Amino acid sequence: MHRFSPNPNLAHLIPWFEWEAEALQAARAQDKPIMLFLSAFWCRYCQRMDEGALSDRENRGV
Repeated sequence: MHRFSPNPNLAHLIPWFEWEAEALQAARAQDKPIMLFLSAFWCRYCQRMDEGALSDRENRGV
């Protein structure tokens, strides 16, 4: 995962998986939901996600 915001954030620390069979199997085995995140470096909302929800230590357990 690349950083989409030029501002300091923690989003790049999330252990993302490629969209492939292994990711689906891991989610099933751990009984976890799948979050599909599509983003672009020029997207203002993607940058805000990097800086906000994806960088929230309290809710992510980082």
